[in-house]
Amino acid sequence: ENAQLFKQTEQERIKLSAIINSTQDAVLVTTPDNDVLLLNPAAAEMLALKTKSWEGVPLAELTSNDRLLKLLSPDSPTTGEVLLPDNRTMWTSVTEIAGLGRVAVLRDISAYKALDKMKRDFITAFTHDLRTPLATVKGYIELVRMDGPLTERQEEDLVGVTKAANQMKALVEDLLELSRLEQLDELTRERIQLQKVVETSISAMQPPATSKKIGLVLDDPAEDLLIEGNSVLLSRASGNLLDNAIKYTPEGGEVHIRLGQNNGNALVSIIDNGPGIPTRDLPRVFEKFFRARPELDDVPGSGLGLAIVKIITEQHGGQVWVESQPEKGSTFTIALPICKVKDEAVEQ
Repeated sequence: ENAQLFKQTEQERIKLSAIINSTQDAVLVTTPDNDVLLLNPAAAEMLALKTKSWEGVPLAELTSNDRLLKLLSPDSPTTGEVLLPDNRTMWTSVTEIAGLGRVAVLRDISAYKALDKMKRDFITAFTHDLRTPLATVKGYIELVRMDGPLTERQEEDLVGVTKAANQMKALVEDLLELSRLEQLDELTRERIQLQKVVETSISAMQPPATSKKIGLVLDDPAEDLLIEGNSVLLSRASGNLLDNAIKYTPEGGEVHIRLGQNNGNALVSIIDNGPGIPTRDLPRVFEKFFRARPELDDVPGSGLGLAIVKIITEQHGGQVWVESQPEKGSTFTIALPICKVKDEAVEQ
């Protein structure tokens, strides 16, 4: 019986070894101390190893790739991109296994990155080329007004043209910003008070809120929330959420801004009493150009505001999500890691 069990175990081991060794993805297994337990041929090729004596060797002695070493360190992100010396980009997923260590699977996404760069370059060139004719259209609108008295109908037509040109300008600017954000390799970071960031956004969004007689109500946080990030980008993210809430909140309503913390994260929640979002559409609200309520297409917007919020949040190591019920409103929440060190200079 023991012989039969050993035979079955050995067969399973051979099968597993054959699968791991034949996969094109690089598989790397390390101990909790980051000593190498297993490398498949794809991982050995990726690390450009010239020796087969890697078992038990510290990973730092086999590679100097800081990004890979960081991902395989304790308390690090579980996914991320690793750039290799030959300019390949590997998407890395790391799984902790209790009592064993960490398993990293690295997949070559260089072709997808190249396609993504082509798309971004096209969008950047296209939107830059649109700026000049848009400025020309707006210039001619003002010239028409200067040429002489207009009839009421002509003025209405010019107002319509101006509105369309402004919407196109907003779309162009959002496309350019999204493209810049997607190409951003590293953020300029500083320790900041989250409440200051939110208050800046509230001040910027006060005029459109006032025009709709909507109150922006900031609920006081229990304590100061210190985060590390880029205050300009974070103000843009919270401002986009406020702008979205104002657009969909009925005239005379209120938008609440609530600050808090949970599980080491600072939370910013924007709460409105607008039309809400159907449950089926919730997973897609942060997609580019997605509009959750087609019947509300008359609400102005580029369809990129929430996509910009998502990319800014993720670049800060955070998350953004939405909770909503039709006809009851929506709550958008941004979660950002709280600074562990609180005694250093903080932006005021």
